[in-house]
Amino acid sequence: MTVGKRLFPIILIVSIMAGGTWGSTNNNVSSVSEPALTPVNAGFSVFETPSGRLEFGFHVGYQPVDVYLYNRSDRPRADWQFNHIINLKQSDKGRYLAFFDGSDVVIIDTRMGTVKRTSGGGYFEIDDHGKVTAIEVPAVTPLDKPANGSDTHEAIRSPIYYHEASFPSIVKNGYAQLQEWTHPYLHPGIDLFAPAYTDVYAVADGIVRAILTTGDDQYWRIAIERLDVTGEGYLYAHLNQSSFVHQIGDTVYAGDLIGTLFPAWGFSPHCHFVRITPEVPGQWNGVWWAVDNPLVDITNMTDSFNPIFENSIGNDLFAFRTPAGQYLDPLQLDGEIDIISKVVDYAHAIAFDSRIVPYDLKFRLYAQQNPDSVVYERYSFALDSPLDTYFDLYYYTLVLNTIYSRDAVCYSTNNNSNRDFYFVLTNSDGDSAITETDSSEVFDTRELPNGYYLLEVIVRDCALLESTASMVIAIDNIVPVTPDPNGQVPLPVLSASPNPANPLTQITFTLPSPQHVDLSIYNLLGQQVATLVDGYRMPGVQSVYWDGTNVASGVYMIKLDTDKRSYTERITILK
Repeated sequence: MTVGKRLFPIILIVSIMAGGTWGSTNNNVSSVSEPALTPVNAGFSVFETPSGRLEFGFHVGYQPVDVYLYNRSDRPRADWQFNHIINLKQSDKGRYLAFFDGSDVVIIDTRMGTVKRTSGGGYFEIDDHGKVTAIEVPAVTPLDKPANGSDTHEAIRSPIYYHEASFPSIVKNGYAQLQEWTHPYLHPGIDLFAPAYTDVYAVADGIVRAILTTGDDQYWRIAIERLDVTGEGYLYAHLNQSSFVHQIGDTVYAGDLIGTLFPAWGFSPHCHFVRITPEVPGQWNGVWWAVDNPLVDITNMTDSFNPIFENSIGNDLFAFRTPAGQYLDPLQLDGEIDIISKVVDYAHAIAFDSRIVPYDLKFRLYAQQNPDSVVYERYSFALDSPLDTYFDLYYYTLVLNTIYSRDAVCYSTNNNSNRDFYFVLTNSDGDSAITETDSSEVFDTRELPNGYYLLEVIVRDCALLESTASMVIAIDNIVPVTPDPNGQVPLPVLSASPNPANPLTQITFTLPSPQHVDLSIYNLLGQQVATLVDGYRMPGVQSVYWDGTNVASGVYMIKLDTDKRSYTERITILK
């Protein structure tokens, strides 16, 4: 997999405290005997200590976290900034706090207002003397980051309503679905919606590797590594921090309760769910890849809605454009083109918030005179590629612009007003992997003879429900080289012989299909001096004569205008 340089540092807060509680409060926190990590405003959390309090300030865009220390009189004592705050812990009496910053264990003495570091990993305990002791956790044999297109699919049950034999789909955002709330990105997982505080269950046997938030209290999540496939696991996000049943290092079995849904944003509680693998093998710290599309694997969630085709442009189901962005008449396709199809899948109801992306697409061409015979077939892509949406701007931009059309005519977007998905069917070499090679792929109409064809597009959703749509197109290429009537010498589209002429010459041109033709002669000042053809001509090789007796010796331009293109050729008259 080709991966660009990460552009942002990562913020992570991991809590596995014993005795920690969550609740509502404000910035003026009084001292209490039991330590408590408490969300204040969006992006802030407060940690109470016997000596005062610590405030943690989060920032949008994965910027470093600010840490502020205040005494019991609410006067500032010290402040620091850290890129990573992983596995945050407090000593029993509350004086010391410790966390892993990615390289060392950082220990904050809240009484003295000092910081010290000690070597160690992400799993540890801290005592009332500020001493850090490593915790033994089950061994890990991590795998390398998955290659594009790796297939790790397995049958699973939904983490929401896990124990139900069957229930209707509750998905409102699909895998690799274009999102555009603050900026365009690809959704690295699926969103399963249910009421706040709904139970969430593990879908596979595993070991808890991380409990963390990437922001405020709405972003708490748990990562559980699978027991049967080391280096790979499942992520369950937007849960209540106080609801987590397990701690780091605990063994969890499929069907075990792991937490409940947080009432996120007041109106849309959901579990963001995806299969993951750490970017750095063995480091379960929030920097991971979404491996593939888990929605296709869920067995107990039903979907009764087939994908639906919508018109891509005007009254046409599909749109056609050149690599330079020029849109073409479906009955006059020539050269290299992109084929665009607008498709939506309704997961659980015909409603705006149910519009999600499908699973995969392909297309076929049938000759009009023999509609039962496939003359061309191509698998486009599956929305199943590994994703690193948050940390690798280069990679996710490449995938986004390869799969989706985003120009002014066919504009893919997903926000509070529109959910429109225009897929470029020809930007792929036929697998779920997306690379730079895919982004330059096209369909070359010159691979097929000129004529009429039936274009059929086939789409499947994650329940493997299939829909098809078709329309008539015509390939109409101007053939650059055509044999003469005797099949001997290749003749160009436009030529003159003899050239130079004195003064009579034969002008020959070829047409691949019936077209209107304007064949004229111009001088070098752009003035028309003769019209040789102005009318409809049949396909094939055509010849006319031009007598240059009435013009002066010199260089002239022969111009051939057809319905499709213009051609020019120089000719010299010598007398």
